[in-house]
Amino acid sequence: MKVDYKEFAEFVCGRYGISIEEAEKADTFMELGMDSLSIYSVIGEIEERYEVVVDTDDITDINSLNRLYQYIRNKVGK
Repeated sequence: MKVDYKEFAEFVCGRYGISIEEAEKADTFMELGMDSLSIYSVIGEIEERYEVVVDTDDITDINSLNRLYQYIRNKVGK
């Protein structure tokens, strides 16, 4: 399965009413007003949608839209 950036970004940002442009400018999800519960929630939805498992040890490192996309793209490609 290939992970399309635009579709991925729309999926993530759409969950929280955040524009893709806004998410791309932010260094972290926290800057967008997302708390840890929100981040865990979206990661759970991503795990279901893309049939991957996100290692909880990696969550602190995947704290932005781009980092999350790269992480999921690498996981799906394996």
